[in-house]
Amino acid sequence: MLIATVMRIRSGYGSIGVPTRVSSGSLGTSALGYGGDLDQNATVSTDLPLVARRAELALLTGAIETARRGQGDAVLLTGEAGVGKTRLLIETQREAERRGVLVLKGRAVESGGAYRPLVDAFARASAPFAQETELAAVRPILARVLPGWISDHDVLAPMADPAAVLAEALILLLRAMSADGAVLLIDDVHWADDDTVSVLSYLADSLDQLPLALIMTARSEPLLPEPQERLSAAPSIRQLRLSRLQAPEVADALRAQEFPGLAPETVAQLVAAVDGLPLILDEFVRQLRENPANAIDMKHTTLAAAVQKRLRSLPPDARVVLDAMSVLGDTDSELLTVLTELDDAKLSTAIHHAVSSTLLVSAATPLGVMWRHPLMRDAVRDLLLPLEQQTLARRAADHLVNRTTEPTEGQLRQAAEMYELAGYPDLAARQLIRGARAAVRSAALGVAEHHLAAAHALTGTLPDAALEVLIERIDTLTLAGRAADGYHSGIAALQNLRGGDAPAPRLLVATTRAAYSAGLRAEAAPLLARLEQVAEPTDSDLMVLRADAAWAYRKSEAIQLGQLAAARALDEGRFELACEALLVAGTAAQRRDIDLAARILHQALALSEAHQLSIWQVQALAELGVVDLATDSDPARGYQARERATAAGMLGTVAVIDTQIGAVTAFREGFLAAYPIYLRADGQARQLQLTGPYAVTRAHLALCVLFADDQPLPGRTRPAAPSEFDDLIAEALAAGRKSGRAPWARSLYGLRAWLHGDNSTAIRLFDEGMRNVQDEWHLIPWWGVGAVLRVVAGTDLEEAFGPPVLIGHHANWAARGYGTAVWELRKGRSPSGSIAEADHLVRHTPVHRHMLRTTIAPVVYQAGMKSVAEGWLREADAFCSAAGERALQRLVRRTLASVGAKVPKGSTSAVPPHLARLGITAREAEILRLVNAGLSNADISHRLFISTRTVESHVSSMLQKTDLTTREQLPSASTAED
Repeated sequence: MLIATVMRIRSGYGSIGVPTRVSSGSLGTSALGYGGDLDQNATVSTDLPLVARRAELALLTGAIETARRGQGDAVLLTGEAGVGKTRLLIETQREAERRGVLVLKGRAVESGGAYRPLVDAFARASAPFAQETELAAVRPILARVLPGWISDHDVLAPMADPAAVLAEALILLLRAMSADGAVLLIDDVHWADDDTVSVLSYLADSLDQLPLALIMTARSEPLLPEPQERLSAAPSIRQLRLSRLQAPEVADALRAQEFPGLAPETVAQLVAAVDGLPLILDEFVRQLRENPANAIDMKHTTLAAAVQKRLRSLPPDARVVLDAMSVLGDTDSELLTVLTELDDAKLSTAIHHAVSSTLLVSAATPLGVMWRHPLMRDAVRDLLLPLEQQTLARRAADHLVNRTTEPTEGQLRQAAEMYELAGYPDLAARQLIRGARAAVRSAALGVAEHHLAAAHALTGTLPDAALEVLIERIDTLTLAGRAADGYHSGIAALQNLRGGDAPAPRLLVATTRAAYSAGLRAEAAPLLARLEQVAEPTDSDLMVLRADAAWAYRKSEAIQLGQLAAARALDEGRFELACEALLVAGTAAQRRDIDLAARILHQALALSEAHQLSIWQVQALAELGVVDLATDSDPARGYQARERATAAGMLGTVAVIDTQIGAVTAFREGFLAAYPIYLRADGQARQLQLTGPYAVTRAHLALCVLFADDQPLPGRTRPAAPSEFDDLIAEALAAGRKSGRAPWARSLYGLRAWLHGDNSTAIRLFDEGMRNVQDEWHLIPWWGVGAVLRVVAGTDLEEAFGPPVLIGHHANWAARGYGTAVWELRKGRSPSGSIAEADHLVRHTPVHRHMLRTTIAPVVYQAGMKSVAEGWLREADAFCSAAGERALQRLVRRTLASVGAKVPKGSTSAVPPHLARLGITAREAEILRLVNAGLSNADISHRLFISTRTVESHVSSMLQKTDLTTREQLPSASTAED
């Protein structure tokens, strides 16, 4: 197991993989017995004064201080091999430890596998926090990459953007581990995998709110790989380039060691040989210390010659071990035993001698040691003949792939490199494909893509096994909410097929499914046509995709095809596909028959639960939450779906569910109460780069801005500027054009016109905004306001609402009821039944109720039902005052003024809405609370410092307003009546 390199202030490890002094039982060494009695030379000569790097160290120390102050900073140290990058990292660590700052250390290695540096840095340090309650939401994400972390769910869902999700999880983990700041040191980033680089980049971009000093090193020669080049160019990361030392600086460092007998001409020769590289300087200092006479062989003034000299002093077993390690790179004792054929005792002794030679140093690695510098490994490997390297590589690769336990992605990647070195490209490609599959399962999608590309480069083709992994990757991206990426990946693979090759049906299926999921219906159509040419008509995958094709414009057909596809998939035992088919049918039915939708979705939920399909359980629950939202704005199922989605790591789905919960909250409690929920969903959608959900959250945030008016939104000190509403709508429409989501956002201009009292403009804008939404508009809960406005303006009821068979949101059914009441009043009929039915439909959503009642209140008032209309408006005013709904309250008060009723001044939040409806004032409500408590008039007058006659007057007024005869009959001041 990887040994994490984390420490606070303690003795022992003083550098990235290089201990200042190795004591008995040090991490990673005691198992083989070479951890206790190392020579002085077994440690890096870090007591050599730091040469000419004071300015650079001051900059890195400043980053530590920035983290201690609660902010963040990121620095990338670059330079050629041997220029002193790791040494500066050692000094930075020491400075952090002196200040008591948490230090996390990781190192990238060749063939290290996905997220290797992050596992190094976090695994051991994070173990005590694995059961922390505040980390429950991110435990599934961390369980993918950190040993010892266990998820509540065995099956974890694909992550929308693995780098962003993992980075967010690590941010929460860092805050739990140390609220006072931390230092994250990552060495040799040039060897890091693409996904690790993406996480580091995300962390760097988040440092404005994270107290972390992120300090990395990378070789600048040869040129950095593209991902690391992007890291070095990131504006949030400062790049610090280390150049070679100047000759006087090297000379001063040698003289500072006070070696007796070191002649000036020898110093001059050494300065020329060092050539400004601290690594060479370090080697010369070692040689001088090892020689009692402080003499040095000037024939061995190159690093390669110095390495050869040290090799000659080693026993044969140590030389065998070093030869094997030079080919393998990062390794463990099991693999080294196989290659060297040494038993544990001999292997331990050999490694002890290698450490004593200073070619190896003790380190927190699987083997417990590492090369003092990668250039030394290169020097040893260059001494081996090609045939020797190939023989060692083939034996290592065979062992890695034939282990009794399943190889890790990193081991498979190493095996591929060994097979390639040994001259077996087909075997190398096979292991890369296996590694790609392992990477997909650990959400390292960038690593998976890299492995597949490498396999293709080795063989020039995509074998069946590679296609299977590619299909798995496309399906993962689709489920994770990145269907467009999955589609483009599939298209690239289809284009890479050789001219005579027929497209693999499963690749066509995955690519077509991704296209439909991404809303790319025009692009999906020709893919579906190609699939129909190679698949049987009764193929269950084809049947599901046909249902997908019908979903947009032919809902009834989509329902029928989805149910048939589900039945076919069940017969074949393909339960996940059956759930997918049922969800296609169920979501189509949401636009046609809400009861049928509920039955189909319940069937999908039962099937997913019976077969423990966690991802599909969440999807079915989320869609049933949409049904509940449409029928009664009940959030219970949404919260249940959110809890399961969080446990499964489905953060993209969580963002969608949060938007639904926000919609329920907005109409139950008000838009100010919903704003923090929408804001959370918006942040998740943006971080995960989910364009569709982001379009929706932007539109909902615009609603919050609109209804808050001049009231500051939660977390703000000032009201939003009027232009913010327009900006949010523009952003929603722009994101919607890319994703096909939120076409209804334009209708919010109609809501704004209505709230401002311009009904004719509102009707026009409602109609324009809904024009491109097709039959989905019946599920939008404010569509009914526009329809009622049309009825009030004189439009026929049926024309305004359309046929009642088009089932929609319960608020729109309520709107139809209130519209019917207007029509009945004009016909001279009693509207009581229609009003009662409409009131019942929006009994749990007061915002809906007050919006719709306010719209028809003038008609009701003018028809002679003055007390009813005025009561509605006063109840609405009290609710708006309490909930902070300033825009709606302004409309309510304008409506009160328009009918000639008395308009309240200031806030009426002290009066509950059910009392405001009766015309009870704030003072009367205060007295009513004391009456409810059983106090007499005299007690109340004493309590409130008013006369008994005044109390009697208020009680009499309340009896008159409520049409009651005794004070005992007066309503509760705190409990609203249904």
